[in-house]
Amino acid sequence: MLERMLYQKYQQELMEEIHPPLSPMETLSTTHRDYQAGGFQPTPPTTTQPHNYHMEQPRSFWLERAHSMPGVTCICTGDSPFRRNTAFSTPITEYLEQPLPYEAVSCRPWPSMQ
Repeated sequence: MLERMLYQKYQQELMEEIHPPLSPMETLSTTHRDYQAGGFQPTPPTTTQPHNYHMEQPRSFWLERAHSMPGVTCICTGDSPFRRNTAFSTPITEYLEQPLPYEAVSCRPWPSMQ
């Protein structure tokens, strides 16, 4: 009995030396420690021109070159929002009081953005 008790005692001590109890981990991440500099005050850039994003076309490479590309639907005004052109997939029998795709559309050409 004494032998068994001593065996368990020394076994427990040896296991604590081999596998020490886990200490609490540091909870600060690398991002928190390295990238959270104090004292930074973000400021939005100042606007150079007033824009109405509800009515203006976005400025892009393709919209600037649309007038020089063949097969592009006429862009009536530069201040109207983008709308889909379903003329290529709508059957002619379903056109309701709309100009047919092969008819000339009377709209002013869109001025180029320079």
